[in-house]
Amino acid sequence: MKKNNAVGFLDKVQVNGGVIKNREYLSYALGGFGENLIYWYISGYLMIFYTDVLLVPSASVGVMFLITRLFDALNDFGMGAIVDRTRTKRGKMRPYLFIAPVPLALTTTLLFTAPELSVTGRVVYMYASYIIWSIFYTISDVPYTSLVSVLSSRIEERTKLISYSKLFASFCAALPPVLISLLAALQSRGMASLIAKDNARIYFTIGAFFALIMACCIFTCYKGTTERIQQNEIKPSFKDCITYLFSNKPLLLVMLANLLMFPRSIQSTVQVYVATYIMGGAENVFRLGIPMVIATLTTMLLTPKFVEKFGAWKTYLWSMVFYMIPFTVMYFIGFNSYPLIFIFSFLYVVTTGPQNIVPPLLIADSVDYMELKTGQRSEDMSFAVQTFMNKAIAAFQSLATGLLLSRFGYVEPQNIGGVLVEQAQSASTQQGIWALYTIIPSLGCALCIVPLLFYTLRGKKLDDMRAELDKKRKSAAQKV
Repeated sequence: MKKNNAVGFLDKVQVNGGVIKNREYLSYALGGFGENLIYWYISGYLMIFYTDVLLVPSASVGVMFLITRLFDALNDFGMGAIVDRTRTKRGKMRPYLFIAPVPLALTTTLLFTAPELSVTGRVVYMYASYIIWSIFYTISDVPYTSLVSVLSSRIEERTKLISYSKLFASFCAALPPVLISLLAALQSRGMASLIAKDNARIYFTIGAFFALIMACCIFTCYKGTTERIQQNEIKPSFKDCITYLFSNKPLLLVMLANLLMFPRSIQSTVQVYVATYIMGGAENVFRLGIPMVIATLTTMLLTPKFVEKFGAWKTYLWSMVFYMIPFTVMYFIGFNSYPLIFIFSFLYVVTTGPQNIVPPLLIADSVDYMELKTGQRSEDMSFAVQTFMNKAIAAFQSLATGLLLSRFGYVEPQNIGGVLVEQAQSASTQQGIWALYTIIPSLGCALCIVPLLFYTLRGKKLDDMRAELDKKRKSAAQKV
């Protein structure tokens, strides 16, 4: 990899600390809220929309998600390289937050549209609409995820930015079950037929509503943030970006750890199946979501304190250990006692704060590590790993969910006289759904721990790296 004079891409870096104002924290957090609002809705409910509204077999849906999401995940690296080569007066990341919101909102709405087509036509529509949506989501997601690395050089401010963003995003997990439960209740009483006539109308209404909110939030993020760590006019080649990625060992370890944790994500997809086929109706999604909302808000507020006291790596590692215990206990207790489900759901969700907040901090440290090692920064290619992980995890999670539902004997709703009628599931199918919700996610956390043991940017080594890098940045700034 080529080295440029002085500090390469950073010879115009601004190193002032303590520059983030409350308005900018809010703007950045709203961007995360908008993205996560549609992401959580799609992650949690698109599969059941495909199986129970479009009536596509669950195994076929799982294969579709694997193919399209892996394609989408690989696109993140291409987008990362494009953004790393972008130079505009507005910065290199923010311009994409201006371009993406409207087409992303339109394609999100199309995802939850149920056209009257043949089975083959519905499958083609499923593939086409998801691929088009994923392209626009990538255009927004990669720049947004990496934006935190250029808003401030201070670890304290980066942690706060990510924490506020994740705190806002935590509400996103609660909103879909609340709205679905509300509209399902209205539907059962024959009310609000315009927006809750049937399940297809419910999913479409919520999708369109969330899409509008998302567009407003991402545009607010574009308007309210400032890129402070700036690149010079020298653009890295695509080859340099790829070489940079595979030379960054700490980054690759973070990526591997998160990919191995993909079973954890199955829980969010299976939640609606648990509510519908075990607890007795989709309106019960809200009951399952209550402990998660309370615990998520708690842990998002506490995680920055844990990171400050114990460090990012140690906080992340121990969160995995404590995540597995409640999940495993829930599996053996079974699904007949809601109070126990509430308690153990609260306990395991408390550990998810570090799992959401810490990976971007570890990636930011790996960017700083490569800056010190090579004199170059490639924020977007590095943070493309974060979005790649999210989408690859979603791909494997969806494939596993679809195939295992089929393996457990899941029976899709039947179209009887133009009305979709949910089918009763056997006891073994219910037990399989419960395993997908509990014990299988805990196995993912166990796998995740192994690569983390080899991650070395921690403790004194990390402190020494930051001190040396700060000294190098200040020396470069004085030369400008």
